[in-house]
Amino acid sequence: MFIDEARICVVGGRGGHGCVSFRPVGRDPHKRRPIGGNGGRGGNVILMVSTRMRTLFTFTKQIHWKAEHGVAGGTNSRTGKSGKHCVVKVPLGTVVKDLHTQEVIADLARPGQKLLIARGGMGGRGNEAFMSNRFKAPRISELGERGEEQWLKLELKMLADVGIIGFPNAGKSTLLSRISAAKPKVAAYPFTTLEPQLGIVYWRQQEFVAVDIPGLIEGAHQGKGLGDRFLKHVERTRLLVHLVDLANWEGRDSLEDFHKINHELEAFSPVLAQKPQIVFGTKVDLLEDAQIQEHVQRFSQAGIELLPLSAVSGAGVDELMKRCVQGLSQLEEEALPDSLSEDDEERVYGYEPETGWTLVAVEGGFSIEGPQVKRLGLLRLDTKDALVYLHEQLERLGVLAALAGEGAKSGDTIFIGENAFEYGEGSQPSL
Repeated sequence: MFIDEARICVVGGRGGHGCVSFRPVGRDPHKRRPIGGNGGRGGNVILMVSTRMRTLFTFTKQIHWKAEHGVAGGTNSRTGKSGKHCVVKVPLGTVVKDLHTQEVIADLARPGQKLLIARGGMGGRGNEAFMSNRFKAPRISELGERGEEQWLKLELKMLADVGIIGFPNAGKSTLLSRISAAKPKVAAYPFTTLEPQLGIVYWRQQEFVAVDIPGLIEGAHQGKGLGDRFLKHVERTRLLVHLVDLANWEGRDSLEDFHKINHELEAFSPVLAQKPQIVFGTKVDLLEDAQIQEHVQRFSQAGIELLPLSAVSGAGVDELMKRCVQGLSQLEEEALPDSLSEDDEERVYGYEPETGWTLVAVEGGFSIEGPQVKRLGLLRLDTKDALVYLHEQLERLGVLAALAGEGAKSGDTIFIGENAFEYGEGSQPSL
């Protein structure tokens, strides 16, 4: 079954929780040294291109892809084991989009290409990490951070050099089976081909990949005949071979068919309409020479070069492959830049330090967000030490003063990550 669209949910693993543990120091039972270890980091979800996959069928059976959680920290300062990454294999040519915004995240068009799509959460710190002159034996630890979660839309756009297009029953599948080892279904009725078919073509020590696009009809760009699903596969091709049926059993006009297909390409995407085309009139083995010349002359008067072709007898097949190889070579030469401009330089992403925080008014209180308070949202607030530590950190960062300045009142709820607490009375909040 050919599946070229799928929706999946990817979830990074949660980090392991920090540990609270102590070791006695000497003979005094009141002197203890914190030895609680940090939790391990959660695993990442990674998309990886696999050349062995041809469709997105796998994702009809499994929608949720989750990485492994990190292991909690242990005693004796032991750090928990990091969670295993979840590697999701996708076919070559998969476009990854955000399901809700439809923003394109990545175009996976290279074999073996990898994309880190959902990061695992960092592990929570154990009480050993909080030991200081202020806290000699802290009962403070952090929860592991939740991994990133995202809904994605995967779209498969098959990668090929040459796209074979035309009305149903124009001879596309027969041609592909003639010039390559592909074995598409062939029959004398419309819509024989229900899914795109790839074939590798070899011609005089040259090779290219051709794709047989299922027959397009008028209104294809609006979804008629599933045309909108098939047209997106044409977007990947560099050169189009446009087949028109000269022995049309339905009595359609071959020149009108040519213009109708091009109208569908333009309506779907202006880029498609600009792709170079080589036009072949098929099934010439069923016509007299005079009839063939009449079609050639009629297309010529419209400014279109029409080349005769019979995939059954082989007439014109060698010329087709020659034209394809020449056209692809010319496109490669035109694509080579004379010199690099400033716009061609590789983009460099700088390191962004984790500083800063913001105060956001929400229903019933305030939310404190930003990289500087990220860790505070993971604190376990079930001990007095943790509450004191949180209060001191908020005061040091100026958050408490900002809350007072924004008019926070007693009873307001303050949110920091997964933590929530009430704002106290008086000039200074009490936690």
